[in-house]
Amino acid sequence: NVKAKIGEFQIEKGVNYNKVFKDESKLFDNQQTMLDMFLHCSDISNPAKPSRVSTLWTQRVYAEFFKQGDLEKEKGLPVSLLCDRDTTDINKAMIGFINFVVKPSFEILVNIVPECNAYLTNIKQNLIFYENAVNKKDEKNDNNDVDMDSDSESSESVPSSKQENNDNEEDEEDVQ
Repeated sequence: NVKAKIGEFQIEKGVNYNKVFKDESKLFDNQQTMLDMFLHCSDISNPAKPSRVSTLWTQRVYAEFFKQGDLEKEKGLPVSLLCDRDTTDINKAMIGFINFVVKPSFEILVNIVPECNAYLTNIKQNLIFYENAVNKKDEKNDNNDVDMDSDSESSESVPSSKQENNDNEEDEEDVQ
């Protein structure tokens, strides 16, 4: 557990990270734990990207999820979590993902590598975007379409769970 290792080595704001490498008998395990953390953060990094890129990838991920859910329905299988376009609220799902997976992971990462703080800033901005979208939807009691507001870097919107999203190919360039 990375959080336990950070406590054990008293790593804070990048200070003492070298303790990970001092004990030769645990060197491989300690290094592997840190590499696992870096890989994990890479895997969940979509909300750590600038709003325009993050929103585009959120659209793509949910388009894939919904296609999977459609196939599961077609085959009479139970629909996987977050894959049902009729019941999934993308904005609320993203709030949960950010609050319970992404933000805590990146807070640990920033404690080890303070230079990664810009990612945490993006995460907080994207979280605010999704919270505002939910609040706006609740106020308007509208459908699940969310327009980007002036706080974001794009005029694109996160698709509703009921909306087909097959037009992503034209936005492929320069988003990775």
